[in-house]
Amino acid sequence: MTNIQHPLRLAVGSHQAGSGQGCAMNVVSWESGDTTITDMPACADRVLARIAQRVNDMICTHRDGDLLCPSCSVLVLDLAHRTVGTGTVALTEMELRRVWVRIAADQARQVAHLNPDPRVMAAIKAAEGWCDGTVTAEQCRQAAYAAYNAANAANANAAYNAANAAYAACAANACAANANAAYANAACVDAANADADDQLKLAHRAIDVFEQHTGFKAGRPDPVVVTRAVEQMAQVSYPT
Repeated sequence: MTNIQHPLRLAVGSHQAGSGQGCAMNVVSWESGDTTITDMPACADRVLARIAQRVNDMICTHRDGDLLCPSCSVLVLDLAHRTVGTGTVALTEMELRRVWVRIAADQARQVAHLNPDPRVMAAIKAAEGWCDGTVTAEQCRQAAYAAYNAANAANANAAYNAANAAYAACAANACAANANAAYANAACVDAANADADDQLKLAHRAIDVFEQHTGFKAGRPDPVVVTRAVEQMAQVSYPT
């Protein structure tokens, strides 16, 4: 975390204070009026923020060093803006965890066909069943172990994806569920060998699932604030 006076030029990875660089979630933090800029602003759901961070770091394959190109920067900012408000949805911790598991399970379904081992789909269905109250956390744990064992055949990442979804359901605490749900998105991208367009689609799909199961609909950011952010990002100069 660092204090800044204006938004940052989008770049991959972590950054030193005063570098003039940051990720899209740092920009969201600035636009939201945070006095301490962070890549996990309170206005954003933790899982969705992690997914946006990963897209920020992975999408631009033709960047200038660590700096994202302008076109990719716009795409990532649009994704990050969809997370604004998701962190303040009125849900209990358990309700929120079920939403995270649904996101993880849905991501896993997108690549389940890449590994036909029945243990992969069984883990996904176990995670979904936990959300519906028909499957216990212990049953999810067993399904997750089985899915991990299925990684030795066909597409390993597809199996890991399903296992992460199931583990998100049986995680001992909400922080672990959050991490496993975000890992499911990462495994989904890896399993599909997703290019930039597919990465964005998968990330937006995660937000769609969040909205579907919470009733939340992201509003569009203030265009004046966004315009100012983009203009100031373009004016930042960097040491060589």
